[in-house]
Amino acid sequence: MYGLYEYAWLILAAPLISFVVIVFGTRMADLWSRHHGQTAQDYAAYLREADPAFAAWEASVGSRSGGHGTAGHAAASVPPHAAHEEAHAEGADHAGHHGDPYDDDPTVPYLTPWAKLSGYVGIALMLFACLYSWLLLFASLGLLPGTPRLPEGGITLFSYTWGSDPAFQPYTIAFHLDNLALAMTVVVTTVSLLVQFYSQGYMATSAGYARFFAYLSLFAFSMLTIVFAANFLVIFVGWELVGLSSYLLIGFWINKRAKPDEERPSPASAALQAFVMNRIGDVGFILGIMILFATTGTFDFATLAGNGPHGVAQAFAGNQALLTLAMILVFCGAIGKSAQVPLHTWLPSAMEGPTPVSALIHAATMVAAGVYMVARTFALFSAAGPQAFGVVGWIGGITAIFAATIGLTQTDFKRVLAFSTISQLGYMFVGLAVAGTEIGPGAGMFHLFTHAFFKALLFLGAGSVLHALHHAMHREVQDMRLMGGLARFMPVTAATWLIAGLSISGFPFLSGFYSKETLISLAFEHGDYALWAITLVTAGLTAFYMFRAFFLAFGGKGGALGGCL
Repeated sequence: MYGLYEYAWLILAAPLISFVVIVFGTRMADLWSRHHGQTAQDYAAYLREADPAFAAWEASVGSRSGGHGTAGHAAASVPPHAAHEEAHAEGADHAGHHGDPYDDDPTVPYLTPWAKLSGYVGIALMLFACLYSWLLLFASLGLLPGTPRLPEGGITLFSYTWGSDPAFQPYTIAFHLDNLALAMTVVVTTVSLLVQFYSQGYMATSAGYARFFAYLSLFAFSMLTIVFAANFLVIFVGWELVGLSSYLLIGFWINKRAKPDEERPSPASAALQAFVMNRIGDVGFILGIMILFATTGTFDFATLAGNGPHGVAQAFAGNQALLTLAMILVFCGAIGKSAQVPLHTWLPSAMEGPTPVSALIHAATMVAAGVYMVARTFALFSAAGPQAFGVVGWIGGITAIFAATIGLTQTDFKRVLAFSTISQLGYMFVGLAVAGTEIGPGAGMFHLFTHAFFKALLFLGAGSVLHALHHAMHREVQDMRLMGGLARFMPVTAATWLIAGLSISGFPFLSGFYSKETLISLAFEHGDYALWAITLVTAGLTAFYMFRAFFLAFGGKGGALGGCL
C-alpha cells in the first residue's frame, strides 16, 4: 500500500554506496593511474604555463639556491601528483616563507578520468536521493494521483534486533519515515546535491579530489542516519559519524598553515577544535540517553512518547525532575552540535575548510542536527518540566543576539556567515521552545528549512567571490576591507547574494520573512516577551551585518549604493 514510501531506505543507501564505490573503486584506480603517469617535471611545466605566480616563485627558489639549476630545482621541489595524492607542498618548504602560492592549497595539473568519475558517482547517486525525496514529499502532500499520503505516525523502513542472548537486553536498530523526517530529508539531499555539483568546479585543481567526494558522501550518509533514526541508539551512531566526517572535511587542507595576523587557525587545528567541542556536548547527550534508558528500558522514540509502561509519562511518574534533568542533558548534545553558547567557538574556526564544506556544514547537515534532534524528541521535552524548554529557549535566545552582535564587527567574509549561522540556529531553538504542544516543532523546523537554502546560497556565493579573488590576486583574500566594487565584475553572484541577504534579513514576501515572523509572533502570543524582544532586535541586527557585508564586498569603494556605481 505504501510501496513508494517503503523504498525510502534507498535514499539512505545512495550516499553509502557512493562512499564505498569511491573509496574502494574509483579512488584506488585514480591512485594507480597517477603512479604510472606524469612526472615532477611535467607538473612544473604545467604550473609554469598556467600561473604566472608560479614562475615568480620558481625564480625565487633559483635565487635562493645560488642561481644554479633553477628549473630543475623547482621541478624537484614540486610534489608530483603521480607520487602521492595529498601532494604536500615540499617546494614551499624549500622556499622558506609563508607567501608561496602553493603551500596552502596543493594543486594538480589535471584530474585523471578516475578522479572525475568519483565526482560523477557522488553526484549521480545524490541526484537520485534528491529526486526520490522530492517525489516522496509531493506524494505526502497528495500531489501524486493514486499515491496515498504518508500515515501520520509514519512507517518503519527497516528494523533489526541486535543481540539474541536472553541474558542481555536486545537492542533494535530501526529506521523510520514520517513527515518530520521527510522534510529534513529533502533539505539534506537537495543542499548536498548542490554542494557536490558546485565542488566539481571549486575543487577541480585541488589534490585529493576523489577523497573529497568520498568525505561528502560519508557526511550525507551520516546525516541521513540521524534523520531516519527511530531510536536514540541509531541517532547516536549517526551523531558520532557526523562528527567524524565533519572532522575529515574541515581538516581537508591538512597542510594549510595558520594565519595569526588574521586570527585564523590552521584547518588541522580547526578540525580538532570542532571534534573536541562536540565531544564535550556529547557527554551530556549520552548521560541523558542513559537516564532515559535506565528508567524506561527502551531507546525507541515512539515508545518513550507513548502512554505505555515504558513511556516517560508512566516511568517518570512522581519524578518529573529526573526527566527534566535527562532532557536538559540531551539538549547538551544539541548545544555542541549546533554551536550554541557556550560551545559555539568551533564554528567560526570551521571556516578554514573548503567553502563547499562550509555550505554543507552550516546549511543543512551538522549544525541542523541539533535542531532536528530536539524536534524529534519534542514530545519528551513537553512531558518534562517547563524548565527543559526554558533552557532550550533561553540558550537559543542568548545565542541569537550574542552571535549577531559579534557578526556586526567581523571583517572576514566567511566568518560573518558563520556567526550568522550561530545566530539563526538560536532562532530555531527559540521557535521550538515557544511553540507549545498545540503547534509542535513546526515553527522551528520551518525556519530550519528556509535557512538551509538561503544560507547555502550565501556560502556558495562567498565561495565564488573568494575563488575569483584567489585567481586574480594569486593569494587568499577573505578580508572584506580589501574587496569592494565586485558587483561590476560578478553581477550574477552579487544579485543572488543580495536575494539571499534579503531573505535572511526577513524582507517581506521572501522565505525568511515568513519563518522568522512565525516564531517571533509565537513568542509574543505565548507571553514570552523577553524572548520576543530578543528575537525582534536580532532580526534588525541580522539585516545590518548582512548588508554591511554586501556593501563592503560588492559595493563600490566608498560604499556606492548597491555596488553598481
